[in-house]
Amino acid sequence: MRVFLRKMRTHKLAANLRNWRSKRPIADELARNSAFASMGQAYQLALSGLLSILLARQLGVEAMGMYVATQALVGLVYVFTRLGLDVPAKRETSRDITRMRPYFGSALAVYLTVSMPLSLILALAAGKLLGIGSVPVIVLMALFVNTSGLVGLYRAAFHALNMFDISARVTVATHTAYVLIVALVLWFYPDLVIVLAVMVIAQLGILLIHVLVMKNIGYGFRPVWDIRLWRRIIIDGIPVMLASSGEYVNLRSDSIIIGAMLGVTVAGIYGVAYSFYLMLAIIVYLPSVGVFPTLARFSANHGLKAYRVFTNKLSLIFLGFSSLVAVGMYLLAPLLLVFLYGDEYQSSIIPLRILIIGLPFVALNRLMVQVLNASDLQSWTFRATAIGATFNVLVNLILIPRFGIVAAAYTTIITEALVWVVAVLGLRWAIARASTPSSSSTIG
Repeated sequence: MRVFLRKMRTHKLAANLRNWRSKRPIADELARNSAFASMGQAYQLALSGLLSILLARQLGVEAMGMYVATQALVGLVYVFTRLGLDVPAKRETSRDITRMRPYFGSALAVYLTVSMPLSLILALAAGKLLGIGSVPVIVLMALFVNTSGLVGLYRAAFHALNMFDISARVTVATHTAYVLIVALVLWFYPDLVIVLAVMVIAQLGILLIHVLVMKNIGYGFRPVWDIRLWRRIIIDGIPVMLASSGEYVNLRSDSIIIGAMLGVTVAGIYGVAYSFYLMLAIIVYLPSVGVFPTLARFSANHGLKAYRVFTNKLSLIFLGFSSLVAVGMYLLAPLLLVFLYGDEYQSSIIPLRILIIGLPFVALNRLMVQVLNASDLQSWTFRATAIGATFNVLVNLILIPRFGIVAAAYTTIITEALVWVVAVLGLRWAIARASTPSSSSTIG
């Protein structure tokens, strides 16, 4: 009898869940996409965290510092040269699937002929100017970052097609193999140049798998040589590129400044704290990855006022979740950091605890970036991140030489809060302008 009643309750619960999902298709889509996006990236995050720990332990503080500083430098160059093309391609495909091949094909062509060569040249020039990294390390890091960017383009295509489940499965499979290969080489050959070379080769393998899977499901795309379409997506992508570059400056300019001013050993200490913080940051904003297609359609089919109400509800969810993560990790992170990375990174604890305080702002900030980009308000994404980037660089240049990595940590969390405030004000401004008789409902 008890078994029968338990089965009845289970069937009733399942029926209620199906009924709830059928009446709330948008909520169901958000939950499903966010779950798959979170699952894939959370798994990738866990393995990347393990690899970061192995890098810190096997390479030592100085080599780890060179790795962190070079990665930050090359990444900063790349966010400019990638031109933000994945966002307009993903947005247009989310709205009309027939635009997938021309838009993503054009983005692929621009990446191969413009972004990759330009990023390599600029990275070498910047490294020589700032005295960060050797030529082999910069070249290999540039190849790795650019190949990862191409993988990201295909991942964006999966998301635009609402195939978050396939993207998650491919991410889990490929990243498992990638981390195992790199970890094995790192264990037996703890040399930075060798490890980077293997990372490049493994990332090329991941790219090939993404290409084959996309082709197998019937949506493979090739480079498209349509200059007019190139110009269109570049124009649409420039505000996104500027916003992304501003966001990256907010995230990594401190590592570059520390490496150039205080040396690679100090950069290694701060880099470990920051790597741990980034793992936590990705956890709190992972759900925002899955909301983009839904936001793009909602913003196109509803007015900005309804869009604001919708995004306010999402913001409350993100705030609650990220606050819980921040409180828990503030208490546990110091113990975990020493346990995972070793006693030589004890000095990383203080900046780490400071950075953890800013996790709620990280979650809200990344959600607002998706909100603005999905509604053709990417110019406000740029304004918010540009203000944050300017503040971040100026304050770091002034305070890091005097107060060191503690100043860098405090500057990071203040910058995240500043960017979020400006982004919220931008959405409100757009709504107010759209409400006037002479304005349209979408403001770029």
